[in-house]
Amino acid sequence: MFLAPVRTFPICLLVLAAVVWPVESYAAQLTLTWTDNSTNEDGFAIERKTGSTGTFAQIATVGPNLTSYTDSAAASMTTYCYRVAAFNVAGDSPYSSEACGTTPQSFGLAIVEVGTGSGTVTSTPTGITCGTSCSGSYPNGTAVTLAATPAAGSIFSGWSGGGCTGTGPCTVTLTATTTVTSTFDVSPTVALSVTETGTGIGTVTSTPAGITCGTSCSGSYANGTAVTLTATPATGSAFFGWSGGCSGKSSCTVTLTADTVINANFKRRGGPR
Repeated sequence: MFLAPVRTFPICLLVLAAVVWPVESYAAQLTLTWTDNSTNEDGFAIERKTGSTGTFAQIATVGPNLTSYTDSAAASMTTYCYRVAAFNVAGDSPYSSEACGTTPQSFGLAIVEVGTGSGTVTSTPTGITCGTSCSGSYPNGTAVTLAATPAAGSIFSGWSGGGCTGTGPCTVTLTATTTVTSTFDVSPTVALSVTETGTGIGTVTSTPAGITCGTSCSGSYANGTAVTLTATPATGSAFFGWSGGCSGKSSCTVTLTADTVINANFKRRGGPR
């Protein structure tokens, strides 16, 4: 089958605009669009140069019938010029006219996590999701809201830097490179809860004291405490085992480093299990 050459009339590059919110990352980006005047292209080749006096070099190709491309490998506050050509196996079309644009000024926002605990910091707009240390880049003047979520067994103790204080979400308006510190500490106490399941009934007690189910099915203990649970079935019932952080039918010891739920399964004797 004969493939006709790409049409020789130019592809018009119509719009080149700075993108304020990048698609995947917050590095500076530029998006160019063009009109597809060819009918049998295999794709488009995109070339870029820095400033009006730079040298063009190909940075990407895209498939047929596409009419836009986002350049995500651009530097902050830099002018770039672009041109586009269609191609197929028979050759290339003439280049489009040039179009230039300047990326917005961007600043970095870095999060440093300290303390004896752990947790996650996320941002709105997106760009930061971190544990120990991370950073993102945002256009000048962007208001970035940071939220901290402690891991199990930890508490969020607060922010410092970037004008952030307290333990609630904090908004930083970026006009310079900024570092914010998030402090996560080990929770001083954790909760142990016991849930009784099954068709029977019984009592669960703890050592150290704090739990006596049915009187009280939860207790608070210092982080790292080893708590031993003992199940005693009522008359006409049998204890059929633990689930959650314990297993088996004998007394179970759980070392608490986070809020924990243990299930105690009592079955009625002679009834369904």
